[in-house]
Amino acid sequence: MSYPRTIDDLTPDQCVSGPVVTIDYDLLGGLPAEAREAVERAVATLEHLSDSPSPRKHVVVYRRPLVGEELDTALAKAQFDWKRLERMHELFSSRSADHDLFDKLARHEINAWAVRENKPLIEVG
Repeated sequence: MSYPRTIDDLTPDQCVSGPVVTIDYDLLGGLPAEAREAVERAVATLEHLSDSPSPRKHVVVYRRPLVGEELDTALAKAQFDWKRLERMHELFSSRSADHDLFDKLARHEINAWAVRENKPLIEVG
């Protein structure tokens, strides 16, 4: 993924909110049967319509699409993250990465960015 210039450049995951509602199946037993069945039907329908169905889990999370300023904020965050990873990649590409300054998580994040951008991977020396 190259530098995100517009909202259209965001990934689908970047265009949805954090969890809005969390449904724990273990707690549905306390609901009236009609309400529990309605929730189960709605979840089954959404799982059926999903592009990437996953096996049923014990908890279902609803996230809503971002709109207006929320999308602008998501774009600004994606741009900031892209520039941050580019700067870190440039910094550690110019010299051998020091183990003390370059933990596994940072290396993984930068190298994942490098793969997406077709850049050389960072080696820890």
